[in-house]
Amino acid sequence: MFKKSILSSVIFISLATCSQNAFSRTYEMPDNCELDGNTAYDFSISNLEEQIQFGYDIYNDPSASSGDISAHQGWIEQISELINSFDSVKVSAPKHVLRGQTFRAKGEAFLDPYVNIKFSNSEKGYVGTDKTNLETNAYKNMSFSNTYGIGLVWAHRASGLCSSQQVWVQFSPDITINSASDSSGAISASISYDVDKYSKAAKNPSTNVRVELKATSEIYGSVSTKYIYSSILDNNINLSVFPSAGGGPYLVQATVSDGTYSKSYTYGTIFISGPSSPPCQSCQPL
Repeated sequence: MFKKSILSSVIFISLATCSQNAFSRTYEMPDNCELDGNTAYDFSISNLEEQIQFGYDIYNDPSASSGDISAHQGWIEQISELINSFDSVKVSAPKHVLRGQTFRAKGEAFLDPYVNIKFSNSEKGYVGTDKTNLETNAYKNMSFSNTYGIGLVWAHRASGLCSSQQVWVQFSPDITINSASDSSGAISASISYDVDKYSKAAKNPSTNVRVELKATSEIYGSVSTKYIYSSILDNNINLSVFPSAGGGPYLVQATVSDGTYSKSYTYGTIFISGPSSPPCQSCQPL
């Protein structure tokens, strides 16, 4: 279906005899149209543009010879065979996956719905086959149960074409609140966190660990937060947050994120001395 629609478009552009004003002559491929690491065919879009221009010219030239037209028709037959021989595959998976947790890999076949794509990984080898859908994508769930660090996921077709991707197999981040108390009207907490050395925060220089302290008023439901970013993967820190509704009970929680995965810890309720105050004029107790 997809092959034939593109072929029909090529033939239409090449053989159309409509006027120049009615004919769109934009042949540039969008910048995001590229195939990743495939060498199944050697075909330049500039060649296609030149041939379409040639076809447009000869079919709008009254003096064009039958030989010119015949030669261009031969090219149409060749491009038809080329399009029908497109054969490609590209695999994609999350860059960071949790050890022992299932994730989904995708295999993309260029212009080929209803073809089988086989999926494998470096720990288990072959894990299964899926047929591409109308969007030419196939999917397979898989996991790494024993790998820690570098893993490899790949997809291949019967033609032998193969696409692979490295993934980082990691553990989930961890966090705990060691203590929390009322400190002059603020909630102060001692927090310990640990982020895996194969996480995004560890491997990507532009990603830092994010640690957040949250206090939720049990009277009004309003929330106050305080967070920091850090390049340190394993640390003990102190964070303080001012409550949103004056005195009263607050549920205290902390969350750590490594850029991909998060972990939260609930400490419990802290009582702040003093009278409560609505966080807004229209706010009512829960």
